Amino acid sequence: MKLNKVLILSFLFSFGLVTTSCVDKGEKEDTSHDEQYTKDIVGRWRKASEETTEPGKYLYYVYQADGWGYTWDEGDDVSEQEVINEYPGNGWFEWEIYNARVVEKHKFTSSSAVTTKRYKITQLSDTRLVKYDETGEKERIFTRVN
Repeated sequence: MKLNKVLILSFLFSFGLVTTSCVDKGEKEDTSHDEQYTKDIVGRWRKASEETTEPGKYLYYVYQADGWGYTWDEGDDVSEQEVINEYPGNGWFEWEIYNARVVEKHKFTSSSAVTTKRYKITQLSDTRLVKYDETGEKERIFTRVN
């Protein structure tokens, strides 16, 4: 299991190195919503886990007001407390919003690697966050939880 995680983390790191642009060259920058998005995204978000088909397992993201956040996936048998104990390592990321995108720099203690992930925010409300992974062409829909 640990070997699989190391391989996955290595792949993500390599992929992050070749991903260099978060703005399509033909797209105009629109930073008009960035300040509000930065306030509204702070909190705990969850969606059904993609690591398992077992019901009741969720992927969580927590965005903190200080520009740090962390994530864990119950489907991968990881708990929030395990991630908190790793601060600022596995599961932790720094985040910022620019041009209606949340940019996350994920840190890995096993290799000191940093992987940058970019998601276009297509919807952000008090209860719902929809972010689109432009590299993987995948929409992720989260619900705010306490």
